[in-house]
Amino acid sequence: MKKIGIIPLGIALFTMFFGAGNIVYPLILGRETAGNIIPGLIGFIITGVAVPIIGFLATCLYEGNYEKFFQSIGKIPARVVIILSMIIIGILASARCIIVSYASIQQYIPWCSLFTYSLIVGALIFILPTSRNHSIDFFRSFSVLARLENYQTTIKIFTKSPVFGIGYDNMCVAYQKYIGAQAFSSHACSGSDSSILFVLATTGILGLLVFGLSIFRIAKSLTHNSYFIILSSSFIALLVHSLFSNSMFYPWIMGWMIILLAEVYVEDEGLRRRRNFTLKSLK
Repeated sequence: MKKIGIIPLGIALFTMFFGAGNIVYPLILGRETAGNIIPGLIGFIITGVAVPIIGFLATCLYEGNYEKFFQSIGKIPARVVIILSMIIIGILASARCIIVSYASIQQYIPWCSLFTYSLIVGALIFILPTSRNHSIDFFRSFSVLARLENYQTTIKIFTKSPVFGIGYDNMCVAYQKYIGAQAFSSHACSGSDSSILFVLATTGILGLLVFGLSIFRIAKSLTHNSYFIILSSSFIALLVHSLFSNSMFYPWIMGWMIILLAEVYVEDEGLRRRRNFTLKSLK
């Protein structure tokens, strides 16, 4: 495998291990542990951070070949361990997914018990399509390597014009000029898998600074009303997601953010009018 930088590798690992459960479960764990924060945090770090990292490092030592990894203890014991592991994963992982998803929506369905919810989700698992494809292949590496290649290509294009960038909608031209003929394994000609890198490559360091300062000034001018909470939450989620996909510039995402921004201004204007009307009536 080609040598890659530690930052792209770290981003790729983060995208592989991070999921909705990593957001919801710590909140549930904190609620259940109550005042026992330190023991709960230590247990979570050991099981949720240390164990996955150890597993990843062990897999790297065997170049991602899980059969070679397990066969180090013998062919028959390896098959037994694999079968037992899949059984345990099927039981515990499914239960965890059901419990975490139930805890996240429990307040919206107070009439539904955990047992009823488990029956409904369990039935849907058998009803939904289960045909084999890349999205359910747990040992796939193509998507991770393709994303790393995309990051490297975008950074390389950025280095050709770091101050002002190559210009918007010029990624394809720059790819053909600086990289060469596009391979079918990469879609860098269409953009970047990171909105931040996309802005950096197309507008340069100056463009990224202007972009960031514009967002900061808009946020600073807004009133902290109810819609502002929704807008800020959506933006934080979008900012994290846009590190791994060019989602910040999806038309429907931009439309949603514009609508929320307009609602913040409308509510703020409505409050000002009601305040002025109240002051006039008091006079």
